[in-house]
Amino acid sequence: MGFQSTKNCGCSATARRDSKSEIAEAVATLTIGPYALFAANLAGSGDRRISTRADQLLNRKMRGHLIASMGRSNLGTQAMYLTWIERFAEIFLPPLLLADILLRRSPLTSLHRLKFITSSAGWVTGYKIFGRDDIPHRRTFFRFEKLIFHHLVPLVDLWSERTEISQAVIWGSVAKVFNDTLQTIEEASGLTERLIEARALLNEPIWPDGNENPLFNRMAGSARWRRKRPCRRTSASMPGSRVAGSSISPRLLLKNDP
Repeated sequence: MGFQSTKNCGCSATARRDSKSEIAEAVATLTIGPYALFAANLAGSGDRRISTRADQLLNRKMRGHLIASMGRSNLGTQAMYLTWIERFAEIFLPPLLLADILLRRSPLTSLHRLKFITSSAGWVTGYKIFGRDDIPHRRTFFRFEKLIFHHLVPLVDLWSERTEISQAVIWGSVAKVFNDTLQTIEEASGLTERLIEARALLNEPIWPDGNENPLFNRMAGSARWRRKRPCRRTSASMPGSRVAGSSISPRLLLKNDP
C-alpha cells in the first residue's frame, strides 16, 4: 500500500526541537497538508481510549475478532493477517520518521513504553508512547536501533509464529512502508541529510554491532506472501533471536495465548 504523491507543504526540515514536549504533541504540529493522513496515528499518553500491550497483538482473541470481521470476504486468512501487519506499519512508522527527520527527535520505542489502540474488530488504529525521553545519539544506526531491534524484531518474530507467514515476507511489508513514508517526506519537504541517512538503512546489510539488518534487501519480497515452513523449535528460534547475532531478549509475556 503506497502513499499518495504530495505537494510541498512548507514543513521545515529544521523544525525547532522542544525537548520538554510530549512527542505526540510535537508530531501533531506537522500533521497538516500531505501529512494530515498521519494525524491520528500517534496519541498522547493521556488518551483515554482502550489500548493493549504489544504482546497481545495478533493473539488468539484478536485473530478471532479479525476472522469474524471478514464476514463473506474472499480474502484468505493469511492474506488478511498480512494486510493487518501492513496497516500496523502504516500507523506506526510515519510519526516516528516524521519526528526523526523533521523534528530531529528519536523517541524511545521499546515495547514496554508503548500501547496500541485497537478497534472492536482487532485493527490497530493508533498508539501511545509513554515517556518523553529521546535517543541522544545523532548517528543513524543508534537512532534507529531501538525501533528495529527492540520493537520490530520481537514483533515480527511473534507475528510469524502466530500467523505462519514467513518473517521475510513480513519484513518486506515493513520495509515497503518505511520506504513509502520516506518518499512522502521527500516529496513534501525535500531531501535532507537525515532522510538520506534513514533511507540508507534499507541498503545496509550489517549493523555496526554485527547484527544482520532485517530491513536489508526486503523490498522485493513485499509483493507476495507465503506460509512459513514448519521448523523444529530450538533456542535459536525463540522470539527475538532469529536475526543472526542478535542478543535481544524481548519482554513479551506470551503466557498461554499464542
